[in-house]
Amino acid sequence: MRMINAVYEALAGKPVYVVGGAVRDLVLGRKNTRDIDLLLPAADADAIRIALATVIGTTPYPLKADQGLYRFQSKESGLKIDVAPYHGGVGENMAGRDFTQNAMAMTLDDFAAGKKDGLIDPYGGSTDILSRRLRMVAPLVFRDDPVRILRAARFCSELGMEPAADLLGAARDGARGLRSCAGERVWAELVRILVSASAPGALDFLEGVSAQAVLFPELEAEREITQGQHHSYCVYEHSRRVFDAFVALWHKPDVFSERLTPLISRQLSELSPGLVAACMLGGLLHDIGKPAARTHRDNGRISFYRHEHLGAAMAPPIAQRLRMSKTEGRAMVNFIRLHTLPTQVARISKRGDVHMHRLGRRLGMLSVPMSLFTIADLMGKAPEACQGKEFDQMMEALRHFLEAWFFRYDEIMAPGMPVDGEDIVNHLELTPGKWLRDTLDHLAELQAAGAALNREGALREAEKFMSRYKKK
Repeated sequence: MRMINAVYEALAGKPVYVVGGAVRDLVLGRKNTRDIDLLLPAADADAIRIALATVIGTTPYPLKADQGLYRFQSKESGLKIDVAPYHGGVGENMAGRDFTQNAMAMTLDDFAAGKKDGLIDPYGGSTDILSRRLRMVAPLVFRDDPVRILRAARFCSELGMEPAADLLGAARDGARGLRSCAGERVWAELVRILVSASAPGALDFLEGVSAQAVLFPELEAEREITQGQHHSYCVYEHSRRVFDAFVALWHKPDVFSERLTPLISRQLSELSPGLVAACMLGGLLHDIGKPAARTHRDNGRISFYRHEHLGAAMAPPIAQRLRMSKTEGRAMVNFIRLHTLPTQVARISKRGDVHMHRLGRRLGMLSVPMSLFTIADLMGKAPEACQGKEFDQMMEALRHFLEAWFFRYDEIMAPGMPVDGEDIVNHLELTPGKWLRDTLDHLAELQAAGAALNREGALREAEKFMSRYKKK
């Protein structure tokens, strides 16, 4: 609050206006002081930006420098302020906005005081907000900027707004334009959708206006792909049901013991929005490899052998066209590739700590998200999937894994090692290579299984492992 109060003081009395979401939130009774859009008088815009830079302690970076759009972001306070110049009256700026609820403005002084009397509302946005109706400012808002379709989906799902009839038609007409939009902008809006508990509703909106098919044709290819035994739904409906369940479990992970639930919630909250969205997208697209993998066995049963690997191979182009970061793209690809792994471990009749170690080593930072997803994946098979031996077996395996992850991490997931790679290289007099990684993994598995190796014992085990390794 100190930072935003300093901004208020520095700009007090100047003809600066707050517009967009912060004003909308104030009308809704929610004071948003972390993400603010400001309109600056064009003649004084440079001087005001300098004043803001001094107060916030950071230099703005250009969003559209040729139009005077800049962003101030303070990592310390979490404050984000976007600034743009206005020429003539503020109403001219309102005409270029997307929805009536975002086409409202008030002076910064009134906003700071929480006064709504001076609200500038040329399109009736406040009335639409109170009646929970989403209306366009002009008929061509989606043609001018198709990314606004994603914003409409988020507003309808998050705020419980009902889209006007002409809005749905315009969104449907403009959906194809999403193909030519900058991937960074599309992904930024998708992140805001996917991290929300209302994400399933937003996807319903996007599906209804054909935008989902434009964004993810790989997902559309799942329609009508039947799955056979154990599955009540086609691949597409299964994927959507799994996604809906995954979102619900993410935001309320109370399917395990009381001592695990808060730890799960805390770890999920530590992930960046981009990584949360990458996990969610990986969950939605987890079966995109199934259409290509679908075959019939000799006994007539349907098989999707190695569909997770086919899906993982399809994922990098998706990450590239959305301009996801390397970390986000890698998380999504790995989510798809590894999504069957916990189920495979759960089917091992004599599971032990070493299996938990291997699972944690493969999943890494995806360990907790994938645990919740595995339950969602089973829930999405059939109405009765959450009953019986398979479900109980899965829950027991996941409980074992998460307890090892949270309560025995140093013992099971990352056990202490009496030697390192250099020790092994020097002892075996070999050149480092893949064998070294495999040897260290083997020794870590022995430690996780309770071997309690000392230095001499670890080097002996390395020798034994390498003698077998060379025979492969």
